[in-house]
Amino acid sequence: MASNLCYVTEAVLTKQKIEPDKVDRLKEWMDEVRERESEVIETFQSEGMLTEAAFLEQGDDGVYLVYFMEAEDLREVYESFSESTHDIDQEQKEVMDDVLESPKDLGVGNYELLYYMVNPDRAFQPITRLKNRISTEPNTSRWSQPEGASSF
Repeated sequence: MASNLCYVTEAVLTKQKIEPDKVDRLKEWMDEVRERESEVIETFQSEGMLTEAAFLEQGDDGVYLVYFMEAEDLREVYESFSESTHDIDQEQKEVMDDVLESPKDLGVGNYELLYYMVNPDRAFQPITRLKNRISTEPNTSRWSQPEGASSF
């Protein structure tokens, strides 16, 4: 049954080129971020971030870091992150300064949003972690399914 509550959120997609010799460093950092989930959730709660996903895109001219972010107020998230004193946020800034070709460029492209929909029954609290694993096959961005999951 659909909820009578209406949640309005904002979403953004960013794309930033990674220094050619820094891809492994970025992957190591992202592994560490996943291991520090409780810190990430704490920053999400203080910043107002609802969803964040990071991908690598293999392009003809190099490798790109692509982020999808969703929040109730993205401007507030960016401001909160820039002023954050959380250790993980400080480390994130240092790593991004090291691995991105143009770390000061936010990477917000000229994307035309065709649609953005959110299930009205979506639970916003508590933040839950996806149990899916990302495929480790090179040059794919498909999700692999956990054992026993049915495809859709």
